[in-house]
Amino acid sequence: MWYDADEDRWQSYPQLIFETQPPYSDIAVNKESVWVASASGLLKYDREFKYWRLFTTEDGLLDNQCNQLLLDGDYIWIVTDAGLTQYFWNDPMRS
Repeated sequence: MWYDADEDRWQSYPQLIFETQPPYSDIAVNKESVWVASASGLLKYDREFKYWRLFTTEDGLLDNQCNQLLLDGDYIWIVTDAGLTQYFWNDPMRS
């Protein structure tokens, strides 16, 4: 949830409750996105298009249990229970 000061109301994404499970262990924010490490994988909120996406082992993570995040320019480093994953989030060829 977050408070939208322009509209003077709280906003939320209730569908995420069905896709992810707590605990949420870390958050990383840049101009384009909000990243959340969860027990179900890596959540990414796209600020421009206003939607959430869940990344899992099917997308290349070593493990769905994400513990810590580090933004590094066009990359994000994701610490999982099985090891470290580097993701090129700003790939211009990615749709």
